[in-house]
Amino acid sequence: MAVTQLVNKTDGEFTDNDAEIVDIFAGYCGLALHNARLHEQVQRDNTQRQVALEMISYHTRAHPHEIEELSKKKLPRNISLTLKSITFDPLSVDDDQTLIAARDMFLESGLAQTFRMRREDLSAWLICVKRSYRDVRCPCIWNCLYVYVHVVMLLLHVCAFVY
Repeated sequence: MAVTQLVNKTDGEFTDNDAEIVDIFAGYCGLALHNARLHEQVQRDNTQRQVALEMISYHTRAHPHEIEELSKKKLPRNISLTLKSITFDPLSVDDDQTLIAARDMFLESGLAQTFRMRREDLSAWLICVKRSYRDVRCPCIWNCLYVYVHVVMLLLHVCAFVY
């Protein structure tokens, strides 16, 4: 809230014109103050969003030891033999093995080679994707993506799509 006051005119009394000029000036001052407050709020909101984004990025990124560990892991033979089968049930794989299965699907379908993704880069990307779809809103989102990868791999393999 702000107040304007007409005081101490040096020559004569204040006129209605003087009051109208001050009233218009006060309106512009009020707009300037309001815009300054809005600008400060936008800056605070942007700072908060930036901090939140940095925190999310930090917590979803794949750490080098995780990438190395995933890159070295192998699927159990009974699962790896059935990956290209139409009867394979992607949801039958334990949650901790879905990353390995997804990685192998990308490798076996040729998508990783097509996009020139090194095994380590593919592992890091899959870890980030899975971590980004944690159980906050819907625990099935990672599973849906994982099943989708399997369907794409089957289409590429069974139908011999050229990409």
